[in-house]
Amino acid sequence: MTDDQVWRLKGACIEDMDAYDSQQLPRHGRKRAEKAWRLCADCPVLRDCAEQTARDIESGRIPVGVVVAGAAYHDNASNGRRTDAYRTLEFLIGRPLSNPAA
Repeated sequence: MTDDQVWRLKGACIEDMDAYDSQQLPRHGRKRAEKAWRLCADCPVLRDCAEQTARDIESGRIPVGVVVAGAAYHDNASNGRRTDAYRTLEFLIGRPLSNPAA
């Protein structure tokens, strides 16, 4: 972990990483999205996490099988599901993702 990523140690997920496995969520729809959001909503480093996730996605490193920055990324990450997660991410970072399909 680099000095500019020390914020990760303050994340809500640090206490129970298994809770952020997307397989622990309802399988589809609004309940899935709501549960993912609730897991991260009170995280003190939500904005940092969103910014890092955006950089990762823009670099072609797409999260798979996890809840990160308030959104669930499926194991097989269909385009529709990624779009939902990307919308949450774009809301948090306040801008559209550049080249999110990479």
